[in-house]
Amino acid sequence: SGSGTSVSIICDDCSQTSIPIGFTFNYCGSSYTNLAACSNGFISLANSSSPPYVNSTASLGGISSGVGVLMPYWDDLEGFSSIPSFAYYTTTGTAPSRVFTMEWYNFGTWSGTSSCPSCPANFQVKLYESTNIIDFCYGSSTYSGRTATIGIANSSSDWQTLPDQGTSPTPSSTTFYSSTITTSPADGQVYRWSNQCSGTPSPGIVLATVPSGCSTFTSVLSLSGGPF
Repeated sequence: SGSGTSVSIICDDCSQTSIPIGFTFNYCGSSYTNLAACSNGFISLANSSSPPYVNSTASLGGISSGVGVLMPYWDDLEGFSSIPSFAYYTTTGTAPSRVFTMEWYNFGTWSGTSSCPSCPANFQVKLYESTNIIDFCYGSSTYSGRTATIGIANSSSDWQTLPDQGTSPTPSSTTFYSSTITTSPADGQVYRWSNQCSGTPSPGIVLATVPSGCSTFTSVLSLSGGPF
């Protein structure tokens, strides 16, 4: 963690656009080569610069109508130079098996009229070439009292969100959870979103099959206890 090309989101309610993925990533039937990352804990594959801090379906609609929004921890977050916070992206591996990683490292929080640079968390989004798998990976965290959203979306009415930050939550496409995630997922936890599931899971991996989501993207959410 903490290495790659710097992303200019060490600030409050800010985004950086046109971050190169390094390969073509397919999501819900559309192909993407660039994306935007927001200080408030989400990615826009549609390269939207909108940085809403309120995690709601109304705000989701303002991020390019919710198209291609990946939310590892959407909440009112902030990068602080005093911690210090960092944001990085990197693309590793060789074609056709490259991996793009975006990391929020030591990101603090903002709540109402007060900020908390002393309560940071670490998390990543990983995008996989060819398989188009999405991983949300979590590191150490001191978050508490949050009202975050974790999930994926492709419009303000087409999304899957998690009800909690537990070990095997079942995503919902009918309830947009925006107040039930109060802390960060455990250190080492990985949520995986994929368009297919094949083979036999390795020991120690829990799978939760999702029956619906983006109309062209059937997801499978899995948890892996591997290192962050």
